[in-house]
Amino acid sequence: GKIETADTLFRAPGGALPDQFMTINEFNVMGGVELAFMSCTTSREVALDYAVTSNAAVLFQIQEGYVDRGADLSWLSQYPHEKEITFPPLTTLEVKSKQAESSVLVVNLVPRLLDSVPPPVPKKGSSFCSVM
Repeated sequence: GKIETADTLFRAPGGALPDQFMTINEFNVMGGVELAFMSCTTSREVALDYAVTSNAAVLFQIQEGYVDRGADLSWLSQYPHEKEITFPPLTTLEVKSKQAESSVLVVNLVPRLLDSVPPPVPKKGSSFCSVM
């Protein structure tokens, strides 16, 4: 099989992020764990459209790694133009930097795939858990 390149992906989380997501913790890192499947796109424009219209106005910019990457689902999507890449449940997202760009906050993230660590139960209404 062909090895795909590690891409920069984009996601608009939509709702408000927990305060802990953007706060450096005792391990000197920021971020959290996505408990559900996490859809992203290779199209900055698609994610930016969602970010601008959401209440949070946040755009995740996610740099895939050699191993830590999502699955390309665009071939079976009802909306193939969205170029969907999906990460499995329990993907951690480490915040590397953040900057304001026009009307959105761009958060640069690095994903890590977890497959054997049970996460704590999140607060009701939030799909992110701060365990980093």
